[in-house]
Amino acid sequence: MSREDNRRGMASRTASGWPQNGPHQAAAENAIRTGDLQALMTSTETTAESPPRQSFGLIFGLLVLLIFVETMTVFAVLASQRMTTEKALQQYTNELLKDVVDETRENAASYLRQAQDSVLLTAGVMEAGLVSVDEPETLERYFLEQLRIIPQIDALYFGDVTGRFVFSKRSGDSPGSPYLSKIIRPSLTPEQRVTLIRRGHDLDETSRRNDPDDTFDPRLRPWFNMARGEKREIWTDPYIFYTSQRPGLTVAAAIRDADARVLGVVGADIELSALTDFLRRQRIGATGAAFIVHSNGDVLAHPDPTGLAQRDESGTVRLKRLADLDRVTALAGARLEARHPDLSALQHTYHDRFMVGEERYLSMFMPLLSQGDQQWVMGVYALEDELAQRIRNAQRESIFLGVAVSLLVITAAALVGLIALRPVRARKR
Repeated sequence: MSREDNRRGMASRTASGWPQNGPHQAAAENAIRTGDLQALMTSTETTAESPPRQSFGLIFGLLVLLIFVETMTVFAVLASQRMTTEKALQQYTNELLKDVVDETRENAASYLRQAQDSVLLTAGVMEAGLVSVDEPETLERYFLEQLRIIPQIDALYFGDVTGRFVFSKRSGDSPGSPYLSKIIRPSLTPEQRVTLIRRGHDLDETSRRNDPDDTFDPRLRPWFNMARGEKREIWTDPYIFYTSQRPGLTVAAAIRDADARVLGVVGADIELSALTDFLRRQRIGATGAAFIVHSNGDVLAHPDPTGLAQRDESGTVRLKRLADLDRVTALAGARLEARHPDLSALQHTYHDRFMVGEERYLSMFMPLLSQGDQQWVMGVYALEDELAQRIRNAQRESIFLGVAVSLLVITAAALVGLIALRPVRARKR
């Protein structure tokens, strides 16, 4: 039964015969007042409890929203910064690697150019009549002096159309006699035709002997026939040298008289091991490498510790190909071949990115030397992280700073929220 029904019942009883001022009426009125007071107190308590609960929920919701917005803002900024940094990083590493390739390419070209310049100088001196094959000892001395000042050259020589030949080279098999010369005079008897001379560091003669078993004829060598048909210097494909039996290449030029008739050919040999040693000294990061490949696929220079020459199934010595080298070089070469099957047609710089395991590498290839339909291509590879270490470190520092600032803001917002909610929680209690 409700309080309102009680009041109506009491009023009815009063009207039906209870005395107006009797004790029953006073008790009834007192009960009505008491009921009204309790209802009023209950209503007041309910009204007093509602605002604190609403304030607590509002402040807590705003706090959560603030933390969420701050977190999303930080992540959005970091994501945008990462995308921008990656684009800048890709451009930077490409430019950096290109600078390294250009420098290495220029150094390699300069290295080869010194041998080429020596051949052209010798051709000019001989065409001017300053030295002649008619005086083989004088020509030999000239070649030896060239070898002393140009370390890139392994051998310097001249052969004429009659078969005469003057040849001087470095010789590492005799420490006391670092130079070996060969003079061939076809007009002499077979026993005296070939003379071998060893010389010391001061070019003084240490030994001399004839070699009747030597059947060498310069007119039958590829470099001789290639050069005599050209009006400028030529570079041969890699081949095995007759004397040292080691792989190398030759730059050669024809010598002509006043009527443009070929008198002979002067040439210079460069061993591939020397070219490899030169490229090994070029810094391409900490683990990168530079190498040179012929358009026929032969590797001319590469810092492979096992060397570049190997024997095939028939026992013939041949040069390694890119697929025969380390994993990184082989993969870079395979991707290049898939894109440019004919290396002689490569006219522009080709750069690539590829993964080896969990490491990303950059590679770049560009023409180094062209001759007819043949071409030498220089390649370089390097770890991307090595080239962009500074940018990577700055990127990590930026991410760390962004996360740290975000955590500080979230912590500060949480503390401010707790402080703001303290009075509300106190009133609730």
